[in-house]
Amino acid sequence: MSQRTYRVIFQGCVLLCIVSVSLYVHKQWLQRKEPLHGKNARTRDEHQHYTQERHGPVKQSNFEPTAVQERRENVRMNQKKSTTKSKQKIYSNRYLLPVKPNPFGGANHQYRRFKKAIIMSVLTNRTLVMTPFFLSGGHVNGYTREHLRPFNVTFDADILSQVVPVATTGAFKRVCNRNNTKVVLWSGEREKYENVKNLIYTDMVDVDLPGEDEVTYLEQTQVDKMPSLTKDESCVALSIDSLMNIKFNNTEQIGLIEHLVDKHLVPAPNIVRIVSDLTKKICQGKQYLAYHWRNKTAEIICFFGRESKEHKCASQRKVIRKFAEISAEAVTNLMKSEQIECIYLACPLWALEMVDILSKLIPRASIFTSGDILGSTKYQTLLEDYYLLSLVEQEISMRAAVFVATTHSNWSSFVMANRVANGRTNYNIRSIVKLPEDIPSDLLR
Repeated sequence: MSQRTYRVIFQGCVLLCIVSVSLYVHKQWLQRKEPLHGKNARTRDEHQHYTQERHGPVKQSNFEPTAVQERRENVRMNQKKSTTKSKQKIYSNRYLLPVKPNPFGGANHQYRRFKKAIIMSVLTNRTLVMTPFFLSGGHVNGYTREHLRPFNVTFDADILSQVVPVATTGAFKRVCNRNNTKVVLWSGEREKYENVKNLIYTDMVDVDLPGEDEVTYLEQTQVDKMPSLTKDESCVALSIDSLMNIKFNNTEQIGLIEHLVDKHLVPAPNIVRIVSDLTKKICQGKQYLAYHWRNKTAEIICFFGRESKEHKCASQRKVIRKFAEISAEAVTNLMKSEQIECIYLACPLWALEMVDILSKLIPRASIFTSGDILGSTKYQTLLEDYYLLSLVEQEISMRAAVFVATTHSNWSSFVMANRVANGRTNYNIRSIVKLPEDIPSDLLR
């Protein structure tokens, strides 16, 4: 045969091989396609059922997803594996309901108590119930329906669920009632339980808890007994004071859990989106130092009018002013050493005198407050909502290159814990200020 004939035969064989391989691959793909689709369908159904159990029915949105929303959706898809692994725990009917037996205390005091409940949920393999919080503090006293704030406007449940399974109060009520719920409280709050049970849980949260005579009270040194007291209980309502230490047998394990909680207890998605927009207005998007400035003693005696002795208020104002000037100098010196040009001053609206003090040391254009960045109509309403404004300022402080905390402040402590967990630089104002002898240390709280 001629050389041309050999070439035609060779090309035909190659073509036949390619067709055979293509047909085989196509056949294998068809065989796997149906089972794969069935698996994905089950995964979507399970995820929807899990979401409805935790958040209620899913609502469809008519808005096109923004870039931020798309990124959050990607994060949620990555979280699917974590939440699926926890699914057995979620539906194991072992719940922990955080209880607030004291109808007072600022929002950050509530958050710190809630963190203790998260840690206890992890240690005892329980699903955490997402109870609401309350706007409270020096300017608002007592918990009322008007000041109730749902969990999902405060924290991101999806991110928290990477640490502990979470559920709504509705899911809790489907399994738990006053007959099968064990209430464990700190003994120091014995006298307040019955009142708060009726005020908050019966009336506002619609959860029926056992009466005072059925409650188990623990001393501060007995917190470690909680797991053994509740090991056979499906439903537990628990209150642990924010200052109590949870030790158990493995101190190192407690530290690791607390680190994870601090890292995953982050603001709700709406707060994150707002702050992502607002931080562009701080120092033209460059790095900044955040300083939390307040003095609760002066607020209680002078601003909120709880003390009628005007002469005492006047004398304390002078001391606070002196400390403000000293701390302003220390903070601006820190800015220079850290080579940071701008400062965000996180403070109550009644403490803006610090702006004037700082302005004598650095240009006013380098100082930013909530009033400076919330000027547009889009966000101006935040200035009238102390609860959301506080969350926004905390997130702004968490993103700062350097944070300076106020001593004896739950607000500062909450920010500091998150920043420590994320490896960010922090200072306490008292650690960088030399306090003169004529300023009583107990006044600066």
